[in-house]
Amino acid sequence: MLKKLVAGAASCLLCLGLLAGLAGCQEAPAPVSSDPGPDLVSVPPPLSIDMTTLITAEQASQAVGAELAGPEVYEDGTWLHFASEDAQTTVDVHLNETTRELYDTQVELIKESVGDGWEEAANLGETALWLPDNQELLVYTAGYMLDVSVDSPEKEGEEELVAARQIAALVLEKL
Repeated sequence: MLKKLVAGAASCLLCLGLLAGLAGCQEAPAPVSSDPGPDLVSVPPPLSIDMTTLITAEQASQAVGAELAGPEVYEDGTWLHFASEDAQTTVDVHLNETTRELYDTQVELIKESVGDGWEEAANLGETALWLPDNQELLVYTAGYMLDVSVDSPEKEGEEELVAARQIAALVLEKL
């Protein structure tokens, strides 16, 4: 019986030792500072325009000749995505506020990367570039860079450009 009492006491001491060791593993609470830290800065939205007011699903549908739903809005309101029910026909519209200098720099990089796979798209904004391999139209006007991408199995080449130009014109009218 004395053996059981000694073994029980030793076991209790061992448990208390383990608990004391574990208590020492706790992190000390961080000191509370009276310094409020750096001033928080309010960041304006990426666009001063609500893109959903620039083009409707009905207008995008008319441009591509297929029934589109949407828009789904992405990238903090700078990207609209329209899609047919089977997702085979899509229209993406991106808009960014930028300078002409930055637009020109981006376009030069694009031209370098696609080689001869681009052409000027006259009479649209201040300047416009069509990338036929991507079905993508880039337009600069009045401090905005507009990117319209049309993907439709029903349209090819010039037909996609016509659809992209029609969508771009609708958006540009409202800027």
